[in-house]
Amino acid sequence: MTNTLLFDAKGDRGVSLVATNGVCLSVSQLTDGDHGCFRALLGHSDVVALGRVLQHITGKVSLGFSHRHFRMTGDGVSMIAQTVDAQYPDYEKAAAASVNVGVAPAAILNRRAFIESVERTVWVCDQAWHGVKLMIGKRFCALESHNPTTKEDASDEFPVDGVDRFPRSIIPVTIDHRWLLKALKSIDAEQVRITLPWQECHRGIALEAAEAPPVRILVMKMRT
Repeated sequence: MTNTLLFDAKGDRGVSLVATNGVCLSVSQLTDGDHGCFRALLGHSDVVALGRVLQHITGKVSLGFSHRHFRMTGDGVSMIAQTVDAQYPDYEKAAAASVNVGVAPAAILNRRAFIESVERTVWVCDQAWHGVKLMIGKRFCALESHNPTTKEDASDEFPVDGVDRFPRSIIPVTIDHRWLLKALKSIDAEQVRITLPWQECHRGIALEAAEAPPVRILVMKMRT
């Protein structure tokens, strides 16, 4: 569940939309071009209302911000909300601490094949265990799940479509499969780029649409 939603404009870097639920961090690039520098933060109730309004808008929307208010207009529908007067955490620093995107090992995977492989692997999981181990080589992505309570095991693998910056050895990661599936299903792209931790200090993975420029990044805490 997302408590707040941040609109972050950084001059010629465009406007980014940022949200987190404490486990996943999502960063979406809304627009390109120079829109000035500002930050507008929406509270939870307004985020829910915004999502409901957007379901009824099929065309483009225009956004307006002031020191205290947010305004969205599209298809003859307008929404005005009061922004939250609070400081948002440094999401760029948090992402860098989890996985160094642009430097760390990365591979390109078919999103649908990834989702289906996860769903085939996690049948051994129950309410007490949700972890799935992810291991990526230059040709195949392998998934494993072990339930310490029932002692059951499951595994699956599927081909890797492409490789970026891939070293000889990769640190296997164990992730809560529920958040992994939500992240994959939220990305509207045929292929996804997954960036893996390359140092022990990195505690997550990043997922984004493989088509450049990146559309969305989700950084997730790993299970220990």
